[in-house]
Amino acid sequence: MEESNIIPCDWIETCKNKLNRINNCKPSPNHPVGKINLKKVKLVRSYFLFINRTKSTIFSFSGSVYKYWNTVIKKKEYLLECIRTALYSDDRINEHEKKYLKLTIKTLEKYDNRYGEKILLVLNRYLNGDVCRYICEFI
Repeated sequence: MEESNIIPCDWIETCKNKLNRINNCKPSPNHPVGKINLKKVKLVRSYFLFINRTKSTIFSFSGSVYKYWNTVIKKKEYLLECIRTALYSDDRINEHEKKYLKLTIKTLEKYDNRYGEKILLVLNRYLNGDVCRYICEFI
């Protein structure tokens, strides 16, 4: 995500650090091929917990920020599919790992895809269309 004066720089840096940790998380050399990397799943869950916790304070309708939220939505859907596939098809996962994968699925499902639409609907319901558009441009 590029730097902007819409989103605080410390939030952007925190996201970049979390994403870099996810990308740099490599499985151990004796990790079975094809088995899900639980360390990476833990990092993904922590990233989405952070996003869910801070979304209301940094949400914006600006182009670059909106593009970022769309990317997060697509990635969430992809991760849900991967985790569910691993959970229900891999026999090598023990009970502890299954519980954590289910917890991660719950966390990912709590991410609200329609957050911006809900804001728009409320604004449009209570305000005139022109005022609503002006507020969205400001946000």
